[in-house]
Amino acid sequence: MRTATIVSLSLGMLLSLSCRSVETDGTAGPSESPGLTARMYVLRSIAGERLPAVLLDNEYVTIISLADTLWLAPEGSGREIATERSLDKGSTEGPIVRRDERPFAYGTSRNRIEIAFECNDVIIRSCSAPPHLKGVLTETGLVLEHALYDKGPLVYERIQ
Repeated sequence: MRTATIVSLSLGMLLSLSCRSVETDGTAGPSESPGLTARMYVLRSIAGERLPAVLLDNEYVTIISLADTLWLAPEGSGREIATERSLDKGSTEGPIVRRDERPFAYGTSRNRIEIAFECNDVIIRSCSAPPHLKGVLTETGLVLEHALYDKGPLVYERIQ
């Protein structure tokens, strides 16, 4: 059972963290969003729950988002910096806190945005197809849906 749990957890982490495919679905770049300059967005809530909040909970693992920041540069590139606590439900060990930085590409069209994380899984190329996050740009931030976890909305506040 422990091996199955570790494999499930490892595959889940590979899928969520190994995505680096920078292709988007052809939506317009940031030049079509008037006034979009380098911006920083901080995750405030997931599905209405303020952080720390559950991002993923299944029979194998619980992942709680402790902090998440998105940097969007005007040329369509960005970076996510996330701190998460994960608990392997089949393990007697306690939760693990991890900080990850992941580059991504994004495209916008009017007030819509799609984010595609780069796939850095060079072994089995187990990346899920983009977009990984999609949603809307608002006056105060971003409201996104997470394609991998079906958990949302993810509400980000624009800081700069």
